[in-house]
Amino acid sequence: MAAAQICRSVLRKQKATAECWSYEITAAFYNPTHYIDISSIASEKRKLIRFHEDQLGGDQEGITMSLNTFRGAWLQKKPRCAYAEAFLRVNAWDYADTPDLLLKLYEIKDDPEVFARIEKEGIRIKRVMPMNITTVYSFIKDSFAPAWADECLPAMLAGDCYVAVRGHELLGFIAVDVPSKNFLGPIGVLPTERKKGIAKALDLTGMKALRAKGYQVAISGMVHPWGRRLDEEITKLIPIPDSAGSYRDML
Repeated sequence: MAAAQICRSVLRKQKATAECWSYEITAAFYNPTHYIDISSIASEKRKLIRFHEDQLGGDQEGITMSLNTFRGAWLQKKPRCAYAEAFLRVNAWDYADTPDLLLKLYEIKDDPEVFARIEKEGIRIKRVMPMNITTVYSFIKDSFAPAWADECLPAMLAGDCYVAVRGHELLGFIAVDVPSKNFLGPIGVLPTERKKGIAKALDLTGMKALRAKGYQVAISGMVHPWGRRLDEEITKLIPIPDSAGSYRDML
């Protein structure tokens, strides 16, 4: 984790918006945040491990592939997954430097083209129905973070959570009116489905949902730089001075 700490320090110092990830090699992470099915390229990975001369010595191929087999078994929802890699997303930005934002809902710039683009990919934005709450909760918990799943649960119960789906496959989500009223809550899209317009479609859906409730402005708290850029594509933002930490009382 020393390398991750160095990387995080550099990113914060340069105020970069890049993401920082840790990748398990021989020792398993206690609580990975993301998994990738590598079954289709496992044989190629074996070849590359044999090609690489490791200073640690020992059976690096056996150790590494055993860990990947363990991670494949971990993904019980994917029965055909024989090998998987696990990653840990490292927070590279400081919440203390992140003021809450006011979003001008009365100046939303609609974008019908982004919805048309994702629909061509067979992707739709849908409200989470009561009978799907367990499925969506598990999706957010397993693919993003348990805290996000907990935060979104009240929104799901109130009908204020939306998901991006391709058929029955969940790709992303957004929740509103959480953690407090008039908040644009968490938003997330699977890494493999990004740069397709899904996040913008979800963000627009969330802002429109808040506007339909009668709000003229909304609050977005603890916004990642990526999220701020996304919000700025849709409406004008106003940082709230001395407001860093709408989530400061989290356990």
